[in-house]
Parts: sequence; structure tokens; C-alpha cells
Amino acid sequence: MEILEDILDNIDVCTFVVDNDGKYLYENKPFTNILNKKREDIIGTYNSEYWEEHTYKTLEENNIEVFEGKSAKIFHEEVAICDNINWYESYKAPIFDEFIGIIGLSYSNGNSPKFNSDEYMKYICNKIAMLIKNIRLLNEVSIENKKRKYTEKELEQYLDVSVNLVAIVDKNGYFKRVNFSWYNVLRWTEEELLSMSCKDIIHPEESIKFKDKKKL
Repeated sequence: MEILEDILDNIDVCTFVVDNDGKYLYENKPFTNILNKKREDIIGTYNSEYWEEHTYKTLEENNIEVFEGKSAKIFHEEVAICDNINWYESYKAPIFDEFIGIIGLSYSNGNSPKFNSDEYMKYICNKIAMLIKNIRLLNEVSIENKKRKYTEKELEQYLDVSVNLVAIVDKNGYFKRVNFSWYNVLRWTEEELLSMSCKDIIHPEESIKFKDKKKL
């Protein structure tokens, strides 16, 4: 996210994200310069706090059109800044991964990209979507790890009080994990068993049966 914000702060394009209520969720530095405010003072605010009624209602109508149409669109928007009337070409597009807001790019005169603006917006949206997806995957993995650790702890507690001899062995028959009952019943410690193979403690007459079960 820091890398993405650094990129957006150093381009000559005003970039912002709003939710479906028109509340600002993000603005890059060129956008904050237009409003002459700090980013943290803009986040959580609305267009009605910065523009005249005619202007902010037009901006909101355009945002709603993108939200409801669920497709990107270019608008020519009139904005009054310091008593000067400015026209901006604004490219607005929804985020489809989960519909959480609109990204808008506004270009002042002479600063519009020389290449396809659609592809430029797609590139930015894909970067943001990838970051959101990675964050969610990390959260899911973290939750699953906590669940697994909790399950393992419960299992260990159960095995420690179980009267059965319970063990995990590898494909070659060597012990990897054992519960405490092995010591209670056979007097072999965990350290001793982890250096042994199952066949080392099986009676020779039972070895054939063990091999068959091991194959199974």
C-alpha cells in the first residue's frame, strides 16, 4: 500500500476513492493540493464541504451513475477553484472485487495522458484489487493458523490423557510424534521412541501383519 500511495502521490493526476455515499476514502497529493488540505482532514468528508451546490451535486450525480451502471465512464466536470472555473476530464470506475468505492482520475489542461486512459485506470484498479486480495488472503491464513494451533492444542491435551498408545509415524515406519501413554505402558520415553522404527518394537511373528498394514 505504501508503494502504491507513493506512485499515486508522484503523478500529475488527481486521484481519489469515494464510497457509495460519496465519502472520501483516499486522495493522492495532487488532489489534496487542489483543496489545500491535509489528506487526513479530507478522508471521511464529502463534496458538499468543498464545492458550491451546483458543482457538488453534479459530481455526486456522476458518481452515482458509475455506481449504479457498474461501468467506467469519462465525464467533463466543471469545478470552481479560487473563483476560477476549471474543466476537468474525469475518468471514474467502480472496483468490482467488492464494491467498496469509486476511483476518479482528473486531468488539468495539458496533463491528460498521451496513451489510452482506460488502460491506465485498469492498471491502477488492478494494483489496488491485488493489494486488497493479498491483505484478505493474509487475514484468512492468519485465522486458519490460529484455528489449526487451537485444534492441535486440543488434540495434544486429549492425547496426553488418553490411555491408548497413539503415534504418528513416517512412511518408513519411524516415530514422529507419540503421546505420554507410551511411557506409562511400555516405559519408553518420547526421546527413545523418536529414534526408533515401529518394527523395532513389534514381535517378529507380527512383522508380516505390520508390513501389510503399513502398505495399506
